[in-house]
Amino acid sequence: MGMNRYSYNPMQQQYQQTKGESFDDRHVIFKHNLIYPSQDEINAIQEIVTSTEKALKLVSDQISQEDAPLKTEPSVKTNPEPNQPSTTEQSPEAAKAAEETRSLKGVMRVGLLAKGLLLKSDTDVKLIVICANKPTKALLERVHKILLLKIEIVSPEIKYSVILDKEAETILIVRLTFNEVQPLITCRVLLTSPQVREQLSLNEPENNDLLEKQKCLDSLADLRHAKWFQARAGQVPSCVVTIRIMRDFCRRNPSWSCLSQWALELLVERSLSSANQNMSPGEAFRRVLECVSAGILMPNETGIVDPCEKETVDVTENLTSQQREELTASAHMALRLMAFKQIYKVLGIELISQPLHRRVPMKRQHDNEAEEASKLDVTLKFKALIFYLAEEKKEKKDDEKENVENSTETNTKNVQNSQKA
Repeated sequence: MGMNRYSYNPMQQQYQQTKGESFDDRHVIFKHNLIYPSQDEINAIQEIVTSTEKALKLVSDQISQEDAPLKTEPSVKTNPEPNQPSTTEQSPEAAKAAEETRSLKGVMRVGLLAKGLLLKSDTDVKLIVICANKPTKALLERVHKILLLKIEIVSPEIKYSVILDKEAETILIVRLTFNEVQPLITCRVLLTSPQVREQLSLNEPENNDLLEKQKCLDSLADLRHAKWFQARAGQVPSCVVTIRIMRDFCRRNPSWSCLSQWALELLVERSLSSANQNMSPGEAFRRVLECVSAGILMPNETGIVDPCEKETVDVTENLTSQQREELTASAHMALRLMAFKQIYKVLGIELISQPLHRRVPMKRQHDNEAEEASKLDVTLKFKALIFYLAEEKKEKKDDEKENVENSTETNTKNVQNSQKA
């Protein structure tokens, strides 16, 4: 049973302050650090998710053994030591057959957990179990009963409550012990299968025990959204930080509550990727508001097309004309406040008057020109000195050569005079 672990990494961790940040950047970064979950909260989420994934792996193994027992006898390998017990090994063919007959094929993290968009107040995470066939209510109850036993084996120290919600067709795993440091975290487990998209044939009888089709299709859509986000939106600079800021902005503004989470993610990704340049958090936040204020959500526009659907689907088609106008007007007002250095009102924080770090003073243009002129002057003086030393050395050599010639000529004359005498 494959485990696809989208870790809460950091591409998605707290945004670190950098030198040269603007007035808007300081406020956006400060707000982001306020809404980002603490390390204790992240550890609590990772703990319950990891325990649930391990327990589901054991559930898949048990169901596979019960439904499709091995027909071939396992080969027995006896150790030469008499005190060591004999071990059994499963043949590759038998292991492959067991994998093909599994009812539960894998589990994946979806939603805010997989995308790394959790905020401090988010305590609900979701896991999707992929089934080989169309999931049924009987299979859901069976998974719930086995999960009750397996989660105690995986995590004996921490007690969890496993609840079956038949109306929502969901299994809820809740940690019984929690405190202020580690809040109450709920992990939802849903079943789905790719076969749900297939149409029923005329000869195939309708099964009333199947789970609701629309919920299974929504789970498949969540899987596609998580994969797309990791491949596209997660690679855009400042995109994850901006989505977190916009999520908090939507919570505090009633006019933005009508925008779905998936529509918000696509709005931010399209706004930043269309800029064709890397943006700081402050610039990215302003860019999203500019796109909304320009009328991208108005009725006469094309809207935001869902990239995870084969057909053309507008993710904002559920918005009414009044809601679209309110969103556009709210973006206009936010941009006006930001233009007058009042972004702290948009973010719902206090004014940060001083930079969070000392900025390096920038040199003026005439200082650079004077510095370059002085460097050029030093270079010319150095070259002139080298030329002067070379000429002086050459003159010394010429003088020495001339002295040698004069002394040789004098000695020759003296020898000739002595011979005449």
